[in-house]
Order: sequence, then C-alpha cells, then structure tokens
Amino acid sequence: MPTTTKAVENRGHSILYRLSEDSLFDSSVHPDLAVSEIESISAAYFLASGDVVMVSRYDMQFVELSSGRSRSVGGRGSGPGEFQIVMGTLRTTDGVAVWDMLSRKVTLFSASGDVHRSLFYNPLVFKNTLANPVAIQSDGTMLFRDQWDTRATGLGRTWDPVRYVRVRPDGEAEVVLEYEGEEQFYHRSGPEAIEPYDVVFGHTTLEGYSDNRLLVASTVRDSIDVLDLAGQVVFRIPLPDRRAASALQSEMARASIEEKRERLVANAARALRREGEQVDFGPAVNPPSNDRAPAIDRLFTDADDRLWIRHYHFLDQDSVRWDVWATDEVPQLEFGLQVGSGDQLLDAQGDRLLVRREDELGVTRILVYEMRIPTSRKQ
Repeated sequence: MPTTTKAVENRGHSILYRLSEDSLFDSSVHPDLAVSEIESISAAYFLASGDVVMVSRYDMQFVELSSGRSRSVGGRGSGPGEFQIVMGTLRTTDGVAVWDMLSRKVTLFSASGDVHRSLFYNPLVFKNTLANPVAIQSDGTMLFRDQWDTRATGLGRTWDPVRYVRVRPDGEAEVVLEYEGEEQFYHRSGPEAIEPYDVVFGHTTLEGYSDNRLLVASTVRDSIDVLDLAGQVVFRIPLPDRRAASALQSEMARASIEEKRERLVANAARALRREGEQVDFGPAVNPPSNDRAPAIDRLFTDADDRLWIRHYHFLDQDSVRWDVWATDEVPQLEFGLQVGSGDQLLDAQGDRLLVRREDELGVTRILVYEMRIPTSRKQ
C-alpha cells in the first residue's frame, strides 16, 4: 500500500527563546589544554548522558560537564581509533560515528570514547570522493550524501545534483533519492581553468536524520520532505517565506562571493606553482543572482530528534531566527530561537544548546547555554 504524503500546516508559534546570559560550559577556560586549545572544531554533540563530545580534524574530546573530566580520543594515524582526516561525524544511539574518507572507514565510538568497531566502505560507489555520511543504521548500513561537480559537462548557471546513496557493509550500494543540489555558476577563465562561483542568493539542498526518518530541504522548493527509510515522503514541513534582498544586502553578498573566489584562486595558484605550473585565471566575473534569498540556509536534527531550521541570514543582520519542529509522529512547530549572527548552533538537548563561536582573533570555542524566554515575552 503506498505511503500517504501529508502536508503540515505551519500556524506559527508565540514562544521565542533567547540564550541565557551566562554559559554553563566554555571550552576555552577548561583546565585540560587538549580541550581549551582544540583547533578546527568541525562538530560537537550532546551524548545520551548529557555530556559533550567535540570533534576536530584528527581527534575528539569527550567532556563530562558535571565534573569537568575529559578524555582525548583518536589522533593522526591509520591504527584502531586513529584518523588520517575526519571528514564527517554522526551521533549514534550510544556514542558517535566518525568517517575517515582517506582510510575508507567509519569508526564507532561509545559515549565514553571506547572503540566499538570499524566499518569499511568502497568509495568507488560515489560520484564524489568527498561524499559525507548522513545516517547510520544498527546493522552498519550507511546513508551518504553524494554530490557531483558538473563543470566538465557544462558551463554557465547550472546545478550540482545531490543523491543519497545507501551502502551496506558488504559493499552493496543503491541510490535512494536525488535532489536538485547546489546552484552554481561555472566560468572558463583560461584555457585550462574553470572557476566555480556561487550564485548570489543561490539555492542549496540540506538534510538531517531523525528517528529513522530522513529530512531533506531543497530550498528551491516550498517545503521540507520528511521521508521514511524506503525514500517515501510521509510529511512535508512548510518553509518560511522567502524575502527580497535590499540593495545593500545584494552588494554585501556579491562582495562575499568575490572574496571567496580570490581565496580559491590564490590557493589554486600556490598548489600549481608547487607542481611547477602556472595558470592565468583571468579577471573575476559577475555571477547571476536570484530575486529573493532562500527561505533557510542551515538545518540540523538534535539529541531529542527535533528539527532546527535557520531563517536565511543576510550579512547585515546582527541576529538570526531558528524554528524548532518536533518530528515524532506528526511534525509540529514547537518554538523559535533568536541568537546572534556569530553563534553557530551545533546541537541541542532539552533546553540546552551547543554553540560554536569565534573570537576576534579567529580562535574557536564551544559553549553550552540554556534557552530562556525573555521576561518581556512571558505570559
């Protein structure tokens, strides 16, 4: 019998939270230098115990919030529990899974940091060697986001499609879903150079995983698909309204794309010089623009299986709003959260939030805050 797709009505919600003034945890003042000086923090999660794990390129820090005790796990290498480079992480029911792309393995760690087992996956099943894990099932079956670069087949304004590939530990793989992916503009700037540009206010595809459901938001559409493990849509969650950008916001967005292009060209030029080659990338071009910005630009699912979606953040905004949806049974909008534009939310559990923040020197730290209703909004 086919699965029935249901639309979920967004009636809005009057509760708007903010972060508490003082943090419950600040990694930068932790007595263990492995915690306070951790670099390149790519992810952080609440564990079932309520404690925290922080992930960097080559290791993880497990921190017990009540006592402050910490444990460093991993390190650079190819041995058990070591990584050549961490390319993706997932929360599991009793710990965390770490994807080491260069070693082709996923290592499963317990909530205390012990290695459970390692699973190996064949990268030849992917279009892109940078495919990232989206979900892991109890039998070791992984769901990967696989996105391919279309510059070799066409220039100008185009899409880099995304597909979701289910890979079993025995190597069997199948494409479960395909979505629009990333909106791109490819420009030939020299005989051997094709440069990628972001489209101004370009669309993207975002995903999360919650309680055996995959949640996919292609921002060119009007809703988020909530899918079962067979790839059937069972609910659709409406996206917020898209907004037109002001002249200043458009100008700032173009400047940001230009700065990104300059960094990419400089890095490519350095790499080519090391190889004894020289390529003239030519002048920058003016990428195309959408009339309105996407509705959202970030999405994640938290330790309580709630869906968090961030309203599109214009560069001149000093704060941004998140909407939080319960995803068990029929999805329902629970509340909103207003945070500073420099605060990157990584995870949530109950009324606590894991926040990634950079100081004026670019040093990254992880903080834990509580959510509170401002006094003026309390009934």
